[in-house]
Amino acid sequence: MNTGLRATLKSMAVAVLLGLSASAWASPIVIVNPDFETNAAADPDGATALPVTGWALPGEGFGNRLVDTFDPGPLGGAGFAGENNFFRTRMDSNAGGPLSGVSFGGGSQTVPTTIMANAIYTLNIQVANDSRNAFPAIIPTNDTYVGFGGGPTVLARLVNVAGGSVGLGETAGVTLVSSSPLPGPGGTVTWTRVYQTNSAPANVGGALAIQLFNQSNTAGGLREVLWDNVSLEVVPEPASLMLLSFGGMGLALSCRRAAKR
Repeated sequence: MNTGLRATLKSMAVAVLLGLSASAWASPIVIVNPDFETNAAADPDGATALPVTGWALPGEGFGNRLVDTFDPGPLGGAGFAGENNFFRTRMDSNAGGPLSGVSFGGGSQTVPTTIMANAIYTLNIQVANDSRNAFPAIIPTNDTYVGFGGGPTVLARLVNVAGGSVGLGETAGVTLVSSSPLPGPGGTVTWTRVYQTNSAPANVGGALAIQLFNQSNTAGGLREVLWDNVSLEVVPEPASLMLLSFGGMGLALSCRRAAKR
C-alpha cells in the first residue's frame, strides 16, 4: 500500500475516533421554546398568569403574580442583548392571605432525557436582575423549593419527576456539584448548575424536568426575575465513553494493519 493511501486511512481512523468521543462527551437536550421567542408579541402587563409556549406553571400561590414573556428586552438596567423576548416572573405577597401571603410561580418543562447512572447534567440559564424590583431570596447550595412557608428558595433546578417532583439534587445518589453566582441589581449572567449521579441513583430511567421559580416573601414587596436562553447538556457514563473510544481505537488498528499489507 502506498504512503498516501496509508496516511489517508490513518486520518480517517483518527477523525472517526475523535467524532465518536466528541459526540459522546456532551449531548444537548432538546428544549421547547428555550429562548422564549415563540411568544413574539408583547404580552399585556398585569397581575395575572399568562401561558408561555412549552412552559407550564410549576405552582401558583395566592396574592399578586405575573408570569409572561416580555418584549422589548432591557428593563431596569438588566436585559438580554440581541433578544426580543424573555420570560418574566413577578411575585408580590398578600399579607394575611392564604399560604401565609406567599405568592410563587415560574415555568416547568419535562425534557427528553432521563436519570442515568454515572452521568453529569449541566443546566444553563441566562438570568437578569431587574433593579426596579427586589430579587428573590435564593438558597444557591441546595435543590429545595420552599413553597407554602415562604423564605429563601431555589431559583431553578432539574426535577426528579418519578421521585415525586423533588429536586434532582435532593435525590439519593445525586450530588449538586456546583451552582454559579447570581447577578447583582441591574446585572445579567449565565447561571449554571451541575449535577452528578453515582452508579445507582434513585429512580434511574425516570423522567426529568426543568423548573424555574420565583417567590415572594411574607414581608411584602415585589420579587422579580428575568429569564432567557435555557439549555441542558448531559455527559453519559464513562463506560459508554470507553466503549466508543475502544471502538475507534480498534478501527485505527485495523487500518494500520491493512496499511502494512
